[in-house]
Amino acid sequence: MLLTDDYIVQFWIGLMDGDGSIQVNHWCRSLLQYRIVLKLSNKVENVNMLQTLQKKIGGRVSFQKNKVIWVENYKKNVTTKLRLFQRFAPPLTTRLQCQIDFALLCLEKNDVNWYLENRHLKYSNCLVPTDPVSLERGTVRQTARSSNQRIDWPKGYAPWLSGFIGTQSTLAVRQNGNHSFSIRTTKRCLYLLESILFYLQGTFSLLKNDFYEIQISRKQTLHLLVSLLTQPKVRPLLGYKHVQFLRFLLHLKETPL
Repeated sequence: MLLTDDYIVQFWIGLMDGDGSIQVNHWCRSLLQYRIVLKLSNKVENVNMLQTLQKKIGGRVSFQKNKVIWVENYKKNVTTKLRLFQRFAPPLTTRLQCQIDFALLCLEKNDVNWYLENRHLKYSNCLVPTDPVSLERGTVRQTARSSNQRIDWPKGYAPWLSGFIGTQSTLAVRQNGNHSFSIRTTKRCLYLLESILFYLQGTFSLLKNDFYEIQISRKQTLHLLVSLLTQPKVRPLLGYKHVQFLRFLLHLKETPL
């Protein structure tokens, strides 16, 4: 399947929202260093996926114990990658958006002392949306409040969702046929889980621990999820999660609605 450059970038943003990080450090209090990192389990499918990212958007792939790592640590290239977020769509998690905002401020200030004085405030100015279908930073806008709500989903939301699902979801296959899909995030991003469920138009159970987790076990909604992830315009999951998805799909087909 031919993947467009735009799709790869939007999918990468979803991966970054799930398991990526944007880091700013100092070297001997004399200069600032920038790094964008994405770590996944060392599966051959994940290696192939990250090597595709390397070819399309740069960076390099390395290995560390049981992890495969995509990293960009050249300042000029990091700046270019940060612009990709602004060009295509901002991240939807407050965590990653705060990391981006802080990195951009550090690039603007270019001052180690300012960095040392303000690094503990990196997450203090994050705005947490409260409306489940009205995300901050121009992502999801509610245009009608009725039983027939219409949402203007941001361009690239579908491939973003595939990337995010690729790192933050669990596809559970059970012998009794009660298969389920679950996805979790931090408590600050409850709005994000609600937007995903609104997008899928499904019912779910919300589990509250240290994280918020949604779990879908209703067969009609699971089939809707499968339909979404197999549409040609959306394209499927990539990496090892795609292998898990195919296994899940096989078992789901054996389960009647």
